[in-house]
Amino acid sequence: RGNTLAALKKLRENPLIIKIIGTVKRGVKKQYTVYVIQITKDNWRQSIYFRYRELLKLVELVKKEYPGITINNLPAKNWFNGQKTQVVEARKLLIEPFLQSLLYNERIIDSSRKVLSFLGLPLNFFEIEAETNVFFVFYCFLNLF
Repeated sequence: RGNTLAALKKLRENPLIIKIIGTVKRGVKKQYTVYVIQITKDNWRQSIYFRYRELLKLVELVKKEYPGITINNLPAKNWFNGQKTQVVEARKLLIEPFLQSLLYNERIIDSSRKVLSFLGLPLNFFEIEAETNVFFVFYCFLNLF
């Protein structure tokens, strides 16, 4: 509980910035959209890539693991209009507050392992200090090659 309160205090002092910085169309026969989401905490920054349907799976995971949790929900997928520009743009506006409400939730912070793993964020995400960013980014960069 003490770690959770300390993490919330840090987040209030230096809020997370969650921003969709773009989308990428993928697929040959059937195209789909991948959302490029940038998460910034102090000087630490990471981009994550998700399809909308993957984020809906995250909603299911959170509801299963944390019954009664209060977070911003994402509307169900609309199969017929999913690739329309208006739908993609509207989803951008929903994804940011969804992730914000998720990563600021006390219950998630308290036992975040599954959520952080799903998002591809480091398991020590809530303890990351600005100084660790340089090493982490360098480490990730080296693992790309």
